Amino acid sequence: MYRSTTPVHHHQQGMTVLEVAGVIVILAVLAAILFPVFARTDHGSHHISCLSNEKQIGLAMMQYFQDNDGIAPPRQSKDRGKPVSWRLVIFPYVKSKTVFQCPSGPYSTLPDIEHDGLTRSYAVNGTIGGSFGDDHPYLNTSKLKSPATLILVCESTSSFGDFDPLNPALFAKQADANGDTGSMQMHHEASNFLFADGHAKAINPLMTLGADARQPLNYWIIDNHPFDVDDLKTAQYTLGYAVEKGRR
Repeated sequence: MYRSTTPVHHHQQGMTVLEVAGVIVILAVLAAILFPVFARTDHGSHHISCLSNEKQIGLAMMQYFQDNDGIAPPRQSKDRGKPVSWRLVIFPYVKSKTVFQCPSGPYSTLPDIEHDGLTRSYAVNGTIGGSFGDDHPYLNTSKLKSPATLILVCESTSSFGDFDPLNPALFAKQADANGDTGSMQMHHEASNFLFADGHAKAINPLMTLGADARQPLNYWIIDNHPFDVDDLKTAQYTLGYAVEKGRR
């Protein structure tokens, strides 16, 4: 059988403008779907890393309590005349500066107010009668009736070593790299909290106030006693500020 040896040329037609436009639209739709997923995945990993930091801080606190008859470290003290934060006091039990840095914190690499070589991301509960300051009796954790329901450490963007929901003038503000004020650091609608028994978990900050039937305990006070009406409104404003920022 005779077969032609003449080469056959196939004409390849390029994509039309409409086809290119269609591909672009499809890619744009996929990007709109996938980018938020990737963002949530990254956000979730930051939340887990932050929670791990608080658990390590909790272990360090527990060791400090054991070595000091249950007494909590001061919020701020002095070493050779220079102010140091509670972070530096427990640092020998942690031995890692990164433990004090939340990966989601926009100011987590900035120094604390003491400028003692450590950074801001976490703050002790400043509502426990000021127990973490040199000018108040120290918190004795061995006398707590319910350490599992008392906040010991929370997330904060402020440079202060403590966080007080009853002080919105300091803790319901946009954090500033050149200032000391800030707010509670959020991971969407939750923030990480370390409790006095050493466990840590993520909670919506407004659920820590004991004003919801689903969670009737005030986690900020030693005996979980509820805030009075005015203080509750103040705390709801302070923590509500953070929650709204976290949703944006």
